Amino acid sequence: MAWYNSFEEPGYFQEAVANVPTIVYSVAIIAMNQLYKPLAIQLNEWENHRLQSSFDNHLTVKLVLFWFINTFMLMFYTAFYIQDIALLRRTVLTELIVTQAVDQLQETVLPYLMYKWRKYGMNTDERLQHQIDKEAKKDPYEGTFDDFLELFIQYGYVTLFSCVSPLAALLSIVNNVIEWRTDAVKLCRIHQRPFSKPAAGIGAWQTVFDVMGYLAIINNSALIGLCAYKADLLPNLSQANLLLLFFGLEHLLIVIRVSVSYMIPNAPKWVQIAMARDAYQLKTRLLSIQGGSSPSKKNK
Repeated sequence: MAWYNSFEEPGYFQEAVANVPTIVYSVAIIAMNQLYKPLAIQLNEWENHRLQSSFDNHLTVKLVLFWFINTFMLMFYTAFYIQDIALLRRTVLTELIVTQAVDQLQETVLPYLMYKWRKYGMNTDERLQHQIDKEAKKDPYEGTFDDFLELFIQYGYVTLFSCVSPLAALLSIVNNVIEWRTDAVKLCRIHQRPFSKPAAGIGAWQTVFDVMGYLAIINNSALIGLCAYKADLLPNLSQANLLLLFFGLEHLLIVIRVSVSYMIPNAPKWVQIAMARDAYQLKTRLLSIQGGSSPSKKNK
């Protein structure tokens, strides 16, 4: 019974069994996130916002707060209450892999299989005759809101626990490379062709990602301090001095981040000049159409 004895020894089987509760919990997280989304939309409808931008921003805040707590609550509990870094590392990697796999299955694989089923259910003449009907029956593209939510969760896995699990960044890169192609298939083959919508920016998502960056600095500084305290890496420092040291590190990193954000503009100088030139040319053409003169002639 060598095969039976191999199960009793520590190995891949025990590691797989140990990850089962985390996998089940990850699936429960995804299910709860999806169940909360229609509730958040209904609550937003009852608020009766005047502008679509206000509606989108408030919906973003509702979903981000719930998804953040629902997704990362277990990891914060493991890190700062149980204080088990090995368990935290395994939890981060397992939840990240399960989340990315379910997202790919839900967003691309299942819609593509349904599309192929509908396509091969017709003969050649029906395909040519009902091409327009077939295009019209495709699922409409619901916009980039779900994509931003997916990126928000992935960004949290990568940045909040980067000092504990740097492998999460590599897994995210691999997932994003695959998703470039799957998103192209989704837009070109599975969904109806979306119409472009002008926007001045990404709205509340910019603030969400900025706040996540500051939370990542605070959380990683706390994890570094916790690991140093548990491993007794600085035995000559008391607990109070160690706490002050890592508070100083956290403040220093925040100052560096704010300084870099201030020194590097959102748009390069040549982009700002090109935008100003386009605005001037547009204004000049509008004035010439209306029978006026250009701004340069008026100044003279």
